[in-house]
Amino acid sequence: MEHHFLKYKKSSVSCHRYGRGKNIVICFHGYGELGDHFRLLDRNEASDFSFYCIDLPHHGRTIWKEENAFLIEDLLEIRQAVVEKHLLEFAHLGLSGKYSLIGYSLGGRVALRLFQADPKKVERLILLAPDGLNFSFWYWFATSTKLGNRIFHYTMHHSLWFLKFLRQVKKLKLVNKSRVKFITDYVEHPNSRRLIYHRWRTLRRLHPSGAAIRRKIRENQTATRLLHGRFDRIIKPATGRSFIRSISPHGTFTELPCGHQVLLAKNAESILKALVD
Repeated sequence: MEHHFLKYKKSSVSCHRYGRGKNIVICFHGYGELGDHFRLLDRNEASDFSFYCIDLPHHGRTIWKEENAFLIEDLLEIRQAVVEKHLLEFAHLGLSGKYSLIGYSLGGRVALRLFQADPKKVERLILLAPDGLNFSFWYWFATSTKLGNRIFHYTMHHSLWFLKFLRQVKKLKLVNKSRVKFITDYVEHPNSRRLIYHRWRTLRRLHPSGAAIRRKIRENQTATRLLHGRFDRIIKPATGRSFIRSISPHGTFTELPCGHQVLLAKNAESILKALVD
């Protein structure tokens, strides 16, 4: 394992690297996680790959000091810094600079937006229980409108009413228990609430367009692999199946014996298989 920082404007972007292979794979983790969660892919059978696993803003060891939202232009420049670093190391091979993308959950949304912006550079798109396949009205309302942001800000600083609301929602069975628990775990503690606000606000502009992504997958014939937990109640497998049907014959869907957390050692073989099959 290798760890380094990419200097970007006023910020330092943390990047974990696993493997020393010539093929570039850029990985984006889920909410509250970090690039190190992809270490399970560092196996002998993946010797042809180098996995560059970036800590997103306000995650892991990334020190994000920019005042504005994290924009696609920022993501493209950080991507380019990773690719150029790799090409310099393998200059003797004359590599093309193409790369594969892996995104898990929140990282799936980031990967989709990066693909949408520059699809010709992407060799393969691997999505693990990804966020971003469907438009989320409530996320957009909370982070991208004045009224929604005021409510969001108030809730993150005065959470008692929201926790009571969640308990009622759970009691009335209006939302499944897994989703309520997922939200409650992040809202109960003051530091978690502070991070939610900063993370959501910072990443609010990275909204992939499902229609544009489907069109660009078909135009570029991008091999797309979607892996989803059979028991996932946070992002349901049906969402992934519908997406894969819409990009036929360029995508495959794999159901894994797990819930929303796909980055597990028992799933490593399936994830690595998606890189080559």
